[in-house]
Amino acid sequence: MKKINLFKWAQRAVGIVLAASYIAAIYSVINTNMAPTKYLVFAVPVSFLVVVLLVIANFKAKKLSRSKKIGIIIASFIMIVANIFVSSISSDLMSLLNNIQDDGYGIITESDQHIKLTKPFTLYISGIDTYGDISTMSRSDVNIMVVINPQTHKILLVNTPRDYYVQLHGTTGLKDKLTHSGIYGINMSVNTMEDLYSVPINYYLRINFSSLTKIIDALGGVDVNSQYKFTADGYLFNVGVNHLNGNQALAFSRERHSFEGGDRTRGSNQELVIEAIIAKMNDSQTIINYQQILASLNGVIQTNMSSSDISKLISAQLNDMSKWNVESIGVTGTDSNNYTYSMGNIPLYVMEPDMTSVDTAKQAIQQYL
Repeated sequence: MKKINLFKWAQRAVGIVLAASYIAAIYSVINTNMAPTKYLVFAVPVSFLVVVLLVIANFKAKKLSRSKKIGIIIASFIMIVANIFVSSISSDLMSLLNNIQDDGYGIITESDQHIKLTKPFTLYISGIDTYGDISTMSRSDVNIMVVINPQTHKILLVNTPRDYYVQLHGTTGLKDKLTHSGIYGINMSVNTMEDLYSVPINYYLRINFSSLTKIIDALGGVDVNSQYKFTADGYLFNVGVNHLNGNQALAFSRERHSFEGGDRTRGSNQELVIEAIIAKMNDSQTIINYQQILASLNGVIQTNMSSSDISKLISAQLNDMSKWNVESIGVTGTDSNNYTYSMGNIPLYVMEPDMTSVDTAKQAIQQYL
C-alpha cells in the first residue's frame, strides 16, 4: 500500500513540475518578443492541450495499468526537458541582446525612444580599424548609412569614404577626415553623418574586424559578387561570385591598393559584403538558426537599439519571411591634401566632397524615408 501511494504522489509531483515548467517556458518565449505569431498561434494551443492532458493523466491514473502510468511519466519528463530547453534558449537570447547594447558610448535621443519599426528608419554602421575589444576607441574606417523601409522591404546603403573632408560636429575652423570622428566617440561620428546628409540617424551599429569575421562565419560564409579580379592577404578573388568565409570577407573589404579607384572601390566592396550578409540572412535556413547568429554577436558589436526593438525586428522577419531589395550608392570627391582638425598643421590626404553626389545621396535617402 505504501509503495502504491508513493508512486501516486510521484506522479502528482511530475504533473506539478510539468505544469510549472510549461508556464515558465511560455513566459520566457513571449518575453523575448521574437517568436513568430503565426507559429505561436499553432504551437501554443497544441502544446497547452498536450500538457493539460498529461497533467490530468498524472493526477487521475488510478485505473490505468502500471505500464501506461510509466509511459505517462516518461512523456511528462520529455515535455519537462523540452520546456527547460526552451526556457534556457530564451534566457540566452535575452542575455545576448542585452550584451550587444552599447555601454558607455550610447546616444539615446528622445526621437530614438519613439521609433516605430513598421516605419522607415536609419541605421549608421561604423566600422573601426581594430581587432578584439569592441569598446576600443579608434578611427571609423567604414561609414555606411543604411535606410530601411519595412513597408516596401527596401534597403538603401550609402557609403561615405573614410577620408571625406568634413566639418566634425560641434567644431569650428579646420575640417577633418570622417574617419577621425571615431577617435572622439560614436556620438561624434553619428552627429557628423547627420550634418553631412541632413537626416536624423535613429540607430547605430559599431563593429570591428573581429565582428565581421565572426558574423560571416556564423552565417556559414557569404556569396560576394566581385567586380574585379585581385589578391589580398594571400586570397584570390575572381570576377563574379566568390564564396567567402570571415577572414576572406575581411580581406575583400579592406583591400584598396589593387584598384585604380582606391578607397572608392573599397567602399563599393564593403557595400557588396553587406549586401551579401543581408542576402544570407534572408535565407530561410539562416533565419531558423538565428540563435547561433545572435550568439556570434556577443561582445563584438555595440548598438543603441534596444533589445526590445531587436526582438521585434527578428519577429517581424520570421513572421513575414519576405526578401529585401538592396540598393547601394556612394558619394565621391576630389583627391587633395589639407590640414585637419585632429592633426593641426600636418597636411594629410583628404577627399574634398563632390556636393553634387552628396545632394544625390540626400535625395535617395528621402525617397526611402
